[in-house]
Amino acid sequence: MKHTFTVVYFLLSALYIAFMEQLSGFMGAGIKALPVILLMLLVSWRLAGVWRSAMVVALLFSAGGDILLSFSHGSRHSSDLFLAGLGSFLMAQLVYAGLFWTHRTSGPGRVGLVIFAFVFMSVAGLLVVPYTGDMQAPVMAYILAIGAMLMGAAICDCPVNRLFAGALLFALSDLFIAVNKFIMPFTWSGIVIMATYYMAQYFIVVGVLAGSDKH
Repeated sequence: MKHTFTVVYFLLSALYIAFMEQLSGFMGAGIKALPVILLMLLVSWRLAGVWRSAMVVALLFSAGGDILLSFSHGSRHSSDLFLAGLGSFLMAQLVYAGLFWTHRTSGPGRVGLVIFAFVFMSVAGLLVVPYTGDMQAPVMAYILAIGAMLMGAAICDCPVNRLFAGALLFALSDLFIAVNKFIMPFTWSGIVIMATYYMAQYFIVVGVLAGSDKH
């Protein structure tokens, strides 16, 4: 990925993180989604075929999730918007998972990563699900989807260090959201959640681009 693009991406990400407490409405939602939209434009330009189609769709659902979750804060329809945002990210995870599993490879190191991913998501589910109340079913579905994405990243025929790092950061970001919403709100949660999320999307795209160059 071009150095200039990386700088612009992280500057936009830092801009939102720095001012997210002051941003609201359509402007706040747009600025929040802008880094992911930038990644979507990049993969549209750099990729082809099923790689381009799947990555554009996954990033489009991710941007939609960003916008819906942004509007859920302080809204009288916050629960509905949160569920809609969760559903949008669920679709992004399923598209990522489908792409990664379709282009899988094998190797002893990758088996270890799959085991790690399974254990990580199992522990995350046991930690979070008991506290989710009426949202237990959608949260469990989301955990299964992100687990499939994480294990898919472990076996995808792309540079595994970058792709799996991105997938793991995505899982961590979602775990932080769940802990903050359902278990115990914590200081600087917004910064931690968004920083890991933006890094996650970046490393997933970097890994996929490197894999397409290899192929």
